[in-house]
Amino acid sequence: MFGWDSNLDMNDMWQDMPVPLKDVVEFVLAAERAGTVTIGKSDIFVSGAGLKFTLCHESDVHIEATAAVAQEFFDRWKDKAY
Repeated sequence: MFGWDSNLDMNDMWQDMPVPLKDVVEFVLAAERAGTVTIGKSDIFVSGAGLKFTLCHESDVHIEATAAVAQEFFDRWKDKAY
């Protein structure tokens, strides 16, 4: 779903938009090309299977997950020196 600072009517923000996992990146990039969102400026929420991933309007990333999933992110990002 898209939230704060997206170029949507307030009633269209924070609405679930089911997208197959394999298509999420292209969906978000298409929304950015269309001017619906700006990555780093608009809230973009992706969730499913015990994971909620938010690209925040303040240019940061929030992850809410089960401990095991959160650990996978932590380990991968640590290995990549993020």
